[in-house]
Amino acid sequence: SDQSLFEIERRCTHLKELEINGCKRLSGSDCQLGVTSFCPGLITFKSNGCILMKENFLLRVVTFCKMLTVLDLGFCASDQILKVAGKTLEKLVQLQVSSCPNVTDDGIRSFCDKINPTTFSALDISMCTNINGESLMGLIRCKSLRALKLRGV
Repeated sequence: SDQSLFEIERRCTHLKELEINGCKRLSGSDCQLGVTSFCPGLITFKSNGCILMKENFLLRVVTFCKMLTVLDLGFCASDQILKVAGKTLEKLVQLQVSSCPNVTDDGIRSFCDKINPTTFSALDISMCTNINGESLMGLIRCKSLRALKLRGV
């Protein structure tokens, strides 16, 4: 439950990785302060398939967990989340936002314009059906890009 996740976050202040992939009942509504207040050293956050996850919770994660290097928001990312992540996550190496209907060229373009081009190396936007690809030109500035997944785009 959201409350259980909040308690884990609150008590495990040295948490470095949090993977809640496929937890279809989690929304983040009871965890608003958890990850962002109690886990400042979080380097990996994965919530792929958490279809009820609230955007405001994910916005707090990408705003306040500035040490993140791996971010997996498959099925639950949006343009707004990408815009904030590109601006705030200077250490981000990998981003996975596959199967996100709320991710468009606008979000990808903004992310690519703001992300740290010297550290970012992997992007997965597979099955993001509202991307036509023109926004990917921004990846040209990412000199360390090593993996790009575009299946179904």
